[in-house]
Formats: sequence, structure tokens, C-alpha cells
Amino acid sequence: MILTLQEHRSFIYVAMLALLSWLLVNMFELQETHLYEAPAHSADFYSKGYVKWTMNHLGQLHEKLEVAELIHYSDDLSTKMIQPRLSIYTEDVGLALASWQITAQQAMLYKTGKELLLKDDVHIIKTDTASKTQFRIDTTNVKINTTTHYFETSEFAKLTRYPSQLTGMGMHGRLVQPMTLELLSNVKGIYETTNH
Repeated sequence: MILTLQEHRSFIYVAMLALLSWLLVNMFELQETHLYEAPAHSADFYSKGYVKWTMNHLGQLHEKLEVAELIHYSDDLSTKMIQPRLSIYTEDVGLALASWQITAQQAMLYKTGKELLLKDDVHIIKTDTASKTQFRIDTTNVKINTTTHYFETSEFAKLTRYPSQLTGMGMHGRLVQPMTLELLSNVKGIYETTNH
């Protein structure tokens, strides 16, 4: 079978069209693969103005978490929080006033949800209704076990209960009853009494 010049051209055009189609398909497949690859440690959830309420067994407010920005990462299941504020309400104080206020510039909640790291300008304020006073802990880089409520820091810490004040390097303790606080080294204090 002998092909004419016209048939050769048709065959060449069809072959070139098939080759061009194959090249275009492969080029777009490569681009699609690269478009959907997520970089390592990338966010899979983001929220601005996040608020979470937790109720007690009676349906009353127990905890309120407010976060300016919340970012969840899919690779290690950690959650980063910008400007978190946790208010914990207990029956002895009543629902109008939080018995605990915990704030920081940043926080990181790790995979299991049991380890929380508070970073930069950490303030822990406890309201004491019996004496109608507050005490305040000011420090940085606090690790909290969310199950046992044990906390620790190796940074400078200041404990204030007006008008008295204790300072030291490092602190650890428990944030639930029986509550304990211990400054670890270089402890200094100022104790003043108030006149009634």
C-alpha cells in the first residue's frame, strides 16, 4: 500500500496533534501535583476571634476561653493561640466574677491536649472571696499540665498579694485545691500589713 503525499500530511498532522496533546496533558498534571502539596507544618484551621464556653454538670458556666487568633496545624496536631484569655468560674466566687484569669501573649497546645505552653507576659490572677483580695503571678514561659493543673516555669516570677510581694527565679505548683506555689531560687519578699 502506497500512501499519497496528501495522506502523508494527514498522518503527520494527526501524529503531531497526538504528541502535542500528550505534552499538554503531562504539563498540566505536573502543575496540579505541585499546586496541592501542602508545605510542612501548615495550618489546616484558622479562626479569628475564637470563643469557647465550657459548662459544669449543672449547666452553669465553668470556663470561657477567648483567643484573638487560633491556628491548628495538621502535621503535629498542635494549636497556636495568639492573646489567649482563660476565665475559670467556681461556685465560691459565683458566676459574675471569674475566680481565675489566665492571660498570655501566645500559647501552644500540643497534640494530646494535656500540655499547654504559655509564652510572653503570662499573668495568672486568683480571686479570693473570703478576704476579698486577689493574688497575681507575673512571669513568662509557663508549662501547664491541663489534666493535673500542675504548672512550672524556670523564668523570673513575681507573686503579688496586695500589699505584699514575693519574687524569685523559677516557680512551680498546682492551680487547684490543695493549691501550692513554690518559688525555686533567689527568693525575695516584701511584706506589708494594711491598716483597717
